[in-house]
Parts: sequence; structure tokens; C-alpha cells
Amino acid sequence: DEGGWELLETHLYVGYTNPEELTSAPGQFPYCAEHDPAVFTFTYIILMDEIKSYELKGGKKWVVTDVASGDVIYIAAHAEIGEVDEFGNPVLDPPPPAEDGEQIEETAWAEGENEIRSGKNWAMYFSFTVPE
Repeated sequence: DEGGWELLETHLYVGYTNPEELTSAPGQFPYCAEHDPAVFTFTYIILMDEIKSYELKGGKKWVVTDVASGDVIYIAAHAEIGEVDEFGNPVLDPPPPAEDGEQIEETAWAEGENEIRSGKNWAMYFSFTVPE
């Protein structure tokens, strides 16, 4: 078995505003969680009627109308991740025997259909049309 990556924090945007128009950092997305201890998977459950309670644009939230069939909902998922070895232990930098090592961390985006800022970073999102 090989090492991999674990979730340290997750940030999720689900809303009416196309993420290409957002100016907010992922840490300001409406759904965020810190995972201590870290996890390998995490599920957000978002009811359709919760989506009406905000629209995020320019770092501000405000109420929008209820979700209806035919509406387009945008989704962007971001995470802060930490590297682990084949035994699930954090990979440190500098490695032991150094006593001041910290877990190697990166950021990650869920693979989506579109780039949030094409050519400027690797942030991605996808959309969902509410069925009739």
C-alpha cells in the first residue's frame, strides 16, 4: 500500500452565482469544516431549501429565491490536504529525527467541468441543473 493525502480542511460552495464571478477565497465558502483528526473522505449534506438562504458574490451573502426545477446550481469544492505514508502517519518536513517537522500540506480542488479563472490557477467547478 502506498501513502497518500488526507483532508485537513474542506471548503464547499453551492449556490446560484457562477464561481467565475466570486471574489471570495475558498475559506469563505458557505460550507467549511476543519478535520482534526484528519479524514480521507467527508460528505456535506445540503438540502435544496438551504441553497436559497445565500448567494455569495464579492464576499457578501444575501437571500435569493427558492430553488426551482430548471435552475442552475454551481458547485466548487476545495481542500487543504496533508501527506501521509503507507501506514497513515503524517509525512514531515524536515523528516525525523528532526523535532520541528511539520506535515507536508497542499491545496486541492475537486475536478470540475470548468476552470474558475482559466489560465490563472487550477480552481475548478461544475454545475447542476435541477431536474423537472
